[in-house]
Amino acid sequence: PANENITTLWQCMTPEEAAQRALLDTPFFRIHTVVEDEHVRLSVANFLHFCGNPGSQAEFEQGFAMGVDFWRQFWTEVMAKI
Repeated sequence: PANENITTLWQCMTPEEAAQRALLDTPFFRIHTVVEDEHVRLSVANFLHFCGNPGSQAEFEQGFAMGVDFWRQFWTEVMAKI
């Protein structure tokens, strides 16, 4: 789902096909699309390795919620400036 989310975002932000191709041709996007699936797998493996008990899992979930809140605030600020 991560690659689908990324693809959806950049398609919405760059609706013109030529702009999409230009983005995909950048080193950042070429690398990011290759590593994203492994990034997700590694994240899950690290969660299972480091969060082996309910307390550490709850702590992780709290940190994750803070990260999601950061992005919510970030995009709220971005949208307010448009």
